[in-house]
Amino acid sequence: MVYKGSGDPDDKWWYRIAMIAVGTLLLVSLLLAHYMRLNRRLRHEATLRQEVEAVLRKQQDELVRLANTDPLTGVWNRLKFESEASHEIARAERYDLPLSLIFLDLDYFKNVNDRYGHATGDATLREMCERIRGSLRESDLLCRWGGEEFLVLAPHADLDRAVLLAEKLRQAVEARPGMHGQPMSISLGVVSRESGDSLEDLVRKADVALYRAKSRGRNRVETYRPGEPPEAVP
Repeated sequence: MVYKGSGDPDDKWWYRIAMIAVGTLLLVSLLLAHYMRLNRRLRHEATLRQEVEAVLRKQQDELVRLANTDPLTGVWNRLKFESEASHEIARAERYDLPLSLIFLDLDYFKNVNDRYGHATGDATLREMCERIRGSLRESDLLCRWGGEEFLVLAPHADLDRAVLLAEKLRQAVEARPGMHGQPMSISLGVVSRESGDSLEDLVRKADVALYRAKSRGRNRVETYRPGEPPEAVP
């Protein structure tokens, strides 16, 4: 059907205006629908991107954790400890702050492995670390140095405070028997930082005190005495 106007120019003008309005509304509707689809897609992509970034951050955090911790006990590994301890020692040296190191060893650990097996030995090390961590200050740094040997760096602690901390750790480990009822105990050597001491110096001195604790019956705390050689360990 063909539209036939009255021939009045005004009627044709209004018809054109109406068609333009309808076309404009149609175009706006199409643009609005496209915008809404695009907006939904962008929101979806943003959500996916956030989820991917969260997964990547979690994986990165896990990789950092694995790189910095001992896989058996969950405490810091030697590499991470050396980095953090060197920083703390440098800060203590710069500002003349007290700082001490505790070198500890799980007593008769070889006997546990030989009698009950390595699985029990591993569980004993984990349990020991849990007891130690429960007795440390927030600022103290714990690491597995190797085997059944562990280090605790105690910033802002002079020798007297470090000895008290070491005794607290000894008592915490000794408080309950191991998983098969076997006694648990640790021997500890304590040294306080002197001017110019490096981490290597502190470890060497604390090791001297640790061996003295072992040679005197184990399950005890000994302090480093400058110039005194280590005693033989039975």
